[in-house]
Amino acid sequence: MKSRHAFMVALLLGIGTYIFVQRAWTPNVSVNNTPVAQTLQTTSSSNQADNPSPTPAPSEEKIYLSDGLRFETATINKQHTKNKFSARAEYPQLVSDRGKNDAHVLGFYEAVRSFIYKEMSWSLIDARDREKEKREHWRDVEEYHYVRYEVSYASNDFISIVFTAEGYSWGAAHGYEHPLIINYDLRRNKILKAASFFKPRSDYLRLLSDYCKDMLSQQHGAQSLNEQYIEPKAKYYENISVTDKGLLIILGECNVLPCSAGSQSVLVPFAVIEDKINPRSPLAKLAGVANE
Repeated sequence: MKSRHAFMVALLLGIGTYIFVQRAWTPNVSVNNTPVAQTLQTTSSSNQADNPSPTPAPSEEKIYLSDGLRFETATINKQHTKNKFSARAEYPQLVSDRGKNDAHVLGFYEAVRSFIYKEMSWSLIDARDREKEKREHWRDVEEYHYVRYEVSYASNDFISIVFTAEGYSWGAAHGYEHPLIINYDLRRNKILKAASFFKPRSDYLRLLSDYCKDMLSQQHGAQSLNEQYIEPKAKYYENISVTDKGLLIILGECNVLPCSAGSQSVLVPFAVIEDKINPRSPLAKLAGVANE
């Protein structure tokens, strides 16, 4: 009898813990049906996640979806109750007239949702910050973590999304910002790494490095650059999005140039890299390189 009683108590405690964790990790998610071109916006630093003040984000997105495919925007909102902290994310969902069972829709949905929740997971935990509470000058400071996105290119073959994560953590002299890129092959239903765009052993990193150095030197002067962050190393060229004009290399802020200069990016035209492009990658068709 005692063992049965102990089992029931343990079961109830387990159920209670599960419900608590689910509530703590499940934000309000809503999907609106407005076209992507109308939802691309940046949030201000007012730190009001549930009611941000939008400002137009410069965008030259090129969307060539057909056959009943279109984008909608999903949002994640979390206003903490135990700390002055808000979290917000906007991310694209692919919608098809064929319904939710479309393989392309399901694959893209799972890939993007997993990607964005991985980025947001830490900011969705509602917990007290006891160290912050001890600091009289910091305890009332609003912290935030926001993620917004732009579609840099989309067709029925390939989608390239640029996310920007920005926020502020107490104690810091200024806010932070960093890019996140998803390049998705709709035909194969998989996220592509930037290296897959290029032929193996093509020394494409050297080409990208030299081109970025030349362009940034022309804009800011060679003496201003921290060339360490544009060396031909793969880790510096992971954030590459695709446009219909070429590859956009996003170098982030506080790396190549001082933080005050903001995030840096370089557009590399297809003509510059055409002999390095992997003819079997989705990029080949866009760049006009014949598949073999």
